[in-house]
Amino acid sequence: MSGPPLGSTFSLGDRPAPGLYAGAWLLTFVGFGLFAVALAGGMSGSGVSAGAFAVLAFAVLFLAAVLGSGYQALARRATRDPARYRGPSPFLVFGAVFAGASAVATALALTGLAATLSDTEAVLLSVLVIVLLYAGLVWLLVVREGALSWAEMGWPAAPGRAAATVSQLAFGVLVAAPIVVLTVVFGGLLAAFFEVTPPSLLPVPSTLGEWLLDVAIVVVVAPAGEELFFRGFAQTAWSRDLGGRAALVRSALFFAMIHAFSTTGTDLSEALRLVVVATVARLPVAFTLGWVFARTGSIAAPIGLHAAFNGLSLIIAAVIGSALT
Repeated sequence: MSGPPLGSTFSLGDRPAPGLYAGAWLLTFVGFGLFAVALAGGMSGSGVSAGAFAVLAFAVLFLAAVLGSGYQALARRATRDPARYRGPSPFLVFGAVFAGASAVATALALTGLAATLSDTEAVLLSVLVIVLLYAGLVWLLVVREGALSWAEMGWPAAPGRAAATVSQLAFGVLVAAPIVVLTVVFGGLLAAFFEVTPPSLLPVPSTLGEWLLDVAIVVVVAPAGEELFFRGFAQTAWSRDLGGRAALVRSALFFAMIHAFSTTGTDLSEALRLVVVATVARLPVAFTLGWVFARTGSIAAPIGLHAAFNGLSLIIAAVIGSALT
């Protein structure tokens, strides 16, 4: 076999699924070609056609990442020891999630449906799409292929573990308070040092309906989906190959950097400073989420910590917002 799966060397010789490998590469080139067409359309002032080509480009890249993930699973199953992780790279699976979510978001904007939603409703829809992609792709590419089971990723496997699951969830919730304080102080110092004001990820709720939507987003949907992917899947997969400590560090850094993806600024300098602050300020909670998962072996603990952390952060943001108005 020449080179790693989807590596720098293209070769069909001795590969377990050459069709998947070639298809993934072909669709990748086509996807980036469609992006070039979308960019050219945008520069010429044809916004609708540019948007249509962007949707198509994201959809094609989604298929490319799915095919590439399927190929990696087959290749690793054929070449790796059973004790190691033999599924697709979490980076590649996340690429499929990102491309799929971007295709949906661009299509909604292009059709005008996004404009009919409030800011909070738009965020909820976006989070729901991402979480469904997390769960669906982990099932399709990892669980269904036998690389990891849900139980191995920390999900309760038997009804008799209900009490233990509640205990682990509560443990995560109790850890949240000091981490929120640390994050607020640490993030504030970073923001002051880099002379930036981090934007609010959610509109500050002012009505009961907005509060309920915000709680649904930050306390229920996002923690379950993100912990499924970053701790249950990514950290477990990497621990098979790198060991527990290295897997915790890699998954924490991955989690923190992903959350800075949507950060923007008024100019390049401000945007870069905001990205640094958004990434580094999340490291304490990112490492703690990995630690409670490794310590308990249960996905309930990081979900509890993540939900409580987000809920407390939402309350703090609302209190600060009310004090400033």
